[in-house]
Parts: sequence; structure tokens; C-alpha cells
Amino acid sequence: MTSSRREQLVVHALLASQGTTVTARRHQLTIDEAPRYGGHDSGANPVEHLLAGLAAASLVVLRLLGEVAIAESATLTVSAGLNVDA
Repeated sequence: MTSSRREQLVVHALLASQGTTVTARRHQLTIDEAPRYGGHDSGANPVEHLLAGLAAASLVVLRLLGEVAIAESATLTVSAGLNVDA
């Protein structure tokens, strides 16, 4: 029987004067929208952060599967279309 390691991940979000400040462990990032959507463009928007997370998680999975050489030499591009009118 294999033992599994589990961690509880907690992220805090606080609306700031320009965007939203998100804290994960000791790391902070700013999430905001472009001015045309009512933001200040002080950070990437939520969908861009989601896409970045998908790309980064994919590289981590490659490394965890033992494909370190591939993970270290790979460049991933993730894109999505977003219909802001819908």
C-alpha cells in the first residue's frame, strides 16, 4: 500500500485599489483587468493566471513523471478565446 501526501492549499484574495491582491503561502500577486474592462492593468487577468497555472502544472507533471530533460527544455504556450460579450 502506498502512502499519499496531502496538503491543504489556501489562497487569500483581497480587493485592492487597483486590482485584487492574492496571497498564496508567502507569495503575492496582483490580478486585474485591462482598462477597457474597468481595471487598471496592474496585473494579468484571472483567465491569464489560469492559463499560466495550466502551463506550469504541465511542466511540473512532466518532472514528477521522470521526464526532467523534457520539462527543462520545453516551452509551453497555452491560449484561449474569451467572449466578453456573452
